[in-house]
Formats: sequence, structure tokens, C-alpha cells
Amino acid sequence: MESGQRKSIALTKFQQAGRATIDKVKKQKSEAGSKPKQQGFDVVQIGSLLFAAWMVLWIVAASVISAVFFVRYMGIVSDNQSWYLHHGSARWAAAETTAVLQAAIEAKEALIASISSELIKTNYDYAAIESALAPSMLLKPFLRSFDMTFSDREAGLHIYHQVEEGGRQLVLQSNAADCYLLGTQGCADLGVPPQSFPAWHTEAMFLNMSFEGSSACRC
Repeated sequence: MESGQRKSIALTKFQQAGRATIDKVKKQKSEAGSKPKQQGFDVVQIGSLLFAAWMVLWIVAASVISAVFFVRYMGIVSDNQSWYLHHGSARWAAAETTAVLQAAIEAKEALIASISSELIKTNYDYAAIESALAPSMLLKPFLRSFDMTFSDREAGLHIYHQVEEGGRQLVLQSNAADCYLLGTQGCADLGVPPQSFPAWHTEAMFLNMSFEGSSACRC
């Protein structure tokens, strides 16, 4: 009987010790569960943050470089435009003016050479006058007209070019008595009465034509 009681007492103590151990473990687990977990960054999160930071830096750097190049480019364009306006346009205008004036000079020199070489022998030699002026006036159409007079008869000769079906042609007009010889468009008043010098004749007579002849011209 005593041995049975002892076993019962030992079993009871063992059970109590087991329950105490279980309760202790549960208590430790509950205490551990009640504590907040420490949050940290894993490798993926760190890599994502680094990549995002690199992208931001790349965008900022690209924007700064683009802005610098844009400002530099606009400055170069502005400088080039200013240089062209001050130098290029002026040189172009000078070249165009020289070409226009040179055409008039060439026409005058062609007339002088024709008179000096006696290709134009009289003031009635309209065909020779037309042949002398045709190359200069037809090849350089900005030389629009050529006016001339002769000192031995009071009349003017107006020469200009116009576009016809066969191309650009010279037209000769005069206020002389024989103007009908120049064709259907040959007679013109030239702003003065028939058989009289144009208004510019007196001034043109004082021009240096570089030859001894009997004509004055306005070209």
C-alpha cells in the first residue's frame, strides 16, 4: 500500500513539473510574441533603393547636360546669325551691287569700243548699236534700259529688253523723225517733244566717256 502511494505521489509531482515546464514555455512564447519584431532591409530592397537612386542621379545629370548643350547651341546660333547679318549680308549686298553696276559699265564700254572701232559709223546705225548692247543687256537682265543721244541731231534713243515668245529681245525707241524705222514700237516721246534732247542730255554731256565721239549715254 505504501509503495502504491509513493508511485502516485511521484507521478503527481512529475505531472506538476511537466505542467510547470509547459506553462513556462508558453509564457516565454507569449512574451516573445508580444515584443515587436525588428524590421530590417533585405538584399532585394537594398538593390531596389540603389537602382532608384542611380536612376534619379542619371536623370538629373542628363537634364543638366542637355540644358548646357541647349544654351551653348543657342548661343552659337545667335552668334552666327549676328555675324551673318553684320558680315555676310553686307558682303552679299556689296557683291550684288557690284554686279549690277558692272553690267552698266560693260554696256557703256561695249558702246565706246564699237564707236572707237567704227562698228557704229553714224547715228542712224541702229543695227550696230543694238548688236553692241545686246550681249550686256540680254545676258544681265537687271540692266533694264540704256539711253543715249547724239550731238549732231536733237533726238534720243531709248533701249530696253522685254520677254517675247522667242525669248528676251531688245526694243529700240526714239523721238527722232525716222523712229518708224525701228518698228511698230519704235516711236516714243521720251518725256520731251519730238526731235528734242531728253532732260538728262545736258548733264550727260559732262560725263567722261573716255573717248572722243559724238554721243552721250545714260546707262
